[in-house]
Amino acid sequence: KDVNENYLYEYDANFKFIKKHVLKSGYTLMGIQTAAFADNKWWFGCYGSELLTADVNFNFTAKYDLDCALGIDRVNDKLLLVGRNTKNGKQYTGEAVLAVPDAAKGFVIRK
Repeated sequence: KDVNENYLYEYDANFKFIKKHVLKSGYTLMGIQTAAFADNKWWFGCYGSELLTADVNFNFTAKYDLDCALGIDRVNDKLLLVGRNTKNGKQYTGEAVLAVPDAAKGFVIRK
């Protein structure tokens, strides 16, 4: 809980290290688990229920209480595919849902 930032490691297409970026996002339980670029911003899913966003230059923009720890990806610029946990009793399962980016809420699950 003493780490109040996350680290992003940038590589080229041949997996040659380019740069380490520091995302001033505040504490996250186990750091960033998944990343995607859509709607002209970066989306980072963390274990638990935290979604972080950053601009194109990796400057932190927002933190939302949303679960996308199992994955987040761009379907198109206005639609995301979100992988999240569900719990039924003691059993955890994952599900994939479509979501629309929303400036105030992070994203909204499409029904």
